[in-house]
Amino acid sequence: MAARLEASGAEVVLLCREAALARLVEDQGLVLLGPDGERTLHRVRARDLQRSQEAGPCEAVLVCVKARDTESALGQARPLVEGGSPTIITLQNGLGLVDRVAGLVGRARVVAALTREGAAREGPGVVRHAGRGETVVAGAAGCEEPRVGHAAELLTAAGFRVRRSRDLAREVWAKVAVNAGLNAPAALLGVANGALPGSPAWPVCREASLEAARVATASGVPLEGDLVVAHLEEVCRATAGNTCSMAADLEAGRPTEVEVINGAVVDEGSRRGVSTPVNRVLTLLVKARERRDGRPEVASEHGQSG
Repeated sequence: MAARLEASGAEVVLLCREAALARLVEDQGLVLLGPDGERTLHRVRARDLQRSQEAGPCEAVLVCVKARDTESALGQARPLVEGGSPTIITLQNGLGLVDRVAGLVGRARVVAALTREGAAREGPGVVRHAGRGETVVAGAAGCEEPRVGHAAELLTAAGFRVRRSRDLAREVWAKVAVNAGLNAPAALLGVANGALPGSPAWPVCREASLEAARVATASGVPLEGDLVVAHLEEVCRATAGNTCSMAADLEAGRPTEVEVINGAVVDEGSRRGVSTPVNRVLTLLVKARERRDGRPEVASEHGQSG
């Protein structure tokens, strides 16, 4: 996102949790690998997240952190978030993230951008753009409409294929349904996205997405199972060479976002009386991998049963 925005002429500042990474990007630039070759972008500035006030007043803040880091990141970036009332664009996975961000900064300026672009970090300051896809832009309930338009224009100018939507709940559930069938299976198998369609694991992927669609429908957000599965396969093939974030997290020994994807499907299904055995097993298996790697288990409804 930073690289494409910079290339479009926007002035971009990366806020890094690691001061060493901020210094590296400042000194060497941000390296983008993709179908068009390798580019090093030197206009992207970088700052330690705790020095966010040095970024100065801005028009928009893109929240790209994992779900578990939402509160801490926005807390540390409070001087930037509150100064000048920028539009807050959240690019995060899982259920409930828009509400969490809105609860921290207010609903009037929160816009969700749900993207099917595929990317992975290959090293400090080096990112591979591994697949193109649609980016849906929708405002949180109560968001000021001009902010939604501004976010869409910003991302369109950066070369992303943008679609505006007035049905945020449907868009969030549609992405969760795809992620439920892609991320956990790919992470547990240790394969790139394109290895899933047609593999022995594909029926598991399909059923995980179908379960999510049934839970969404029971929650008042009708999703057609056939369309969800078609989108799942489309995303897998469009980002065939990409290693999804959950697989990268397991490989690196980091906590995953399974709680807000498959785990959230299980929890919401329990509330709605919808059985979700595949998502429950996938959640437990990912949590078991996390525990095996020495991380403490986070207690939750789906983590306590089975």
